[in-house]
Amino acid sequence: MWFRATSSILLASALVSASPISAPSTSTHNKPQTAKRLGASVVHFHRDSGRTITHHDKRNSTSNSNAHRVQVERNRVRTRYGKQSQRYQKVGKVAGETIWSRAVDKEPSAKPFDVKEWKRDGLKGTDPVSDNWDGNDESYSGPISIGTPPQETTVQFDTGSADLVVPVSGTSSLPKPRMNKTDSTACAGCIGPLFDPSKSSTFVGSDVPFSIEYEDASGASGLMATDTVSIAGLSVPQQAFAGVSSETEGFSDPYAGILGLGFVAGTSSGATPFFTNLVKSGSLESNVFSFYMTRGGVEGSELCLGCVNSEKYTGKIKYYPLATFTDDGQPLEWDIKSTGLSYEGSSSKRSNHKKWRSKGFRATIDSGTTFIYVSKEIAKAFYEQIPDTHPASEDWGEGAYAFPCDSVDKLGKISFGFGGKRYEIDARDFDAGPETDGSSECVGGIFGDDLWEGIAIVGDTFMKNWYSVFDYGNLAIGFAKAV
Repeated sequence: MWFRATSSILLASALVSASPISAPSTSTHNKPQTAKRLGASVVHFHRDSGRTITHHDKRNSTSNSNAHRVQVERNRVRTRYGKQSQRYQKVGKVAGETIWSRAVDKEPSAKPFDVKEWKRDGLKGTDPVSDNWDGNDESYSGPISIGTPPQETTVQFDTGSADLVVPVSGTSSLPKPRMNKTDSTACAGCIGPLFDPSKSSTFVGSDVPFSIEYEDASGASGLMATDTVSIAGLSVPQQAFAGVSSETEGFSDPYAGILGLGFVAGTSSGATPFFTNLVKSGSLESNVFSFYMTRGGVEGSELCLGCVNSEKYTGKIKYYPLATFTDDGQPLEWDIKSTGLSYEGSSSKRSNHKKWRSKGFRATIDSGTTFIYVSKEIAKAFYEQIPDTHPASEDWGEGAYAFPCDSVDKLGKISFGFGGKRYEIDARDFDAGPETDGSSECVGGIFGDDLWEGIAIVGDTFMKNWYSVFDYGNLAIGFAKAV
């Protein structure tokens, strides 16, 4: 994702268990309550403008804005996944090659609940979620509700992080030096809608600090708190979150906050994540969530919580086990073993460019990251296979490459390998925009960055092509061809 916590996080242990479920409980009093009769919920992505975006629109966007967005994302990916990342110091073991090199031997013991089969009226969540389009499908975000009575704000749904970060107004959760009873919008530099703790009867504040700072100098700070959090009818009471009272350098732009869908071992706060609490409550139809992402801002994308939607994919879902765990066996990331990045030249170029495949790596499937990041070595070798490519201008940073825009539809096949299967990327998603204003050269959506050893970050550029299922119960990720 674009927004990652770093070593500046300050945390006291008092809030580690603020989300009250550390294990399933037989007591209904201590158990998080989900909406009555609701065991799954579909959050729909939509566009307010309703206009259809063409590939040409991307080329007409300014190169400066595109390059800036990429540099922002690259800085934050480095902070999150780089060799100095404190989070990766938690890695205790990595699954062996015998697991990495193949798909799960058998289907999950229970197939995920399919909302296509759900015929009962009124039981499916319909909260809208937006694909933020501005030359690229930059992010996928939507509404959540916090407090009693509920207050709505917006978050990015992010598999690459695990904390819930929400901007707050008022004074109830602010450090004493910032308290100002006449200030109703106390979150400096924040994007709304802001959550006002003083208007919620179930809000519980604390003096446990939370702070995030990224390599590009953006960041946020505030205090940990708990309150009821709901998404499309699915609720967790006493959900721990970071109520931030200050943001810098466009930390959360263009949405108010971030809802991490990762694991507790990957949190910055140590608090149990929202989806983990739903799982441990025992009330989901299936302990999975799944993404369907359209491209170009077109409506139809969705996040399915506790379910899959077979109307959004074709064929069977193929699952692959997670690869990285802490020393006590807890999953750290939504990452799986890839057999490598591949390129096969188009028919007109095949005589000069043979099939090529990189060495394997661990692939983190990150819904909060727009593009794809591999090692500089792999990126260089990959672009050497594509005719007429060259390093992009310095505005894009080292590890970025450009190619003739008019060749995008003739690039050939670009794919990632998982198990014995290749997963191809549509060329439309590979184009990150013009290299410079008015340029006939376009920048590729796969960038070279030397992150933690042997990992690649696989973002929405890939996920738009493949319906992606995150199976919490079986610790696996599944793919099927998106419609």
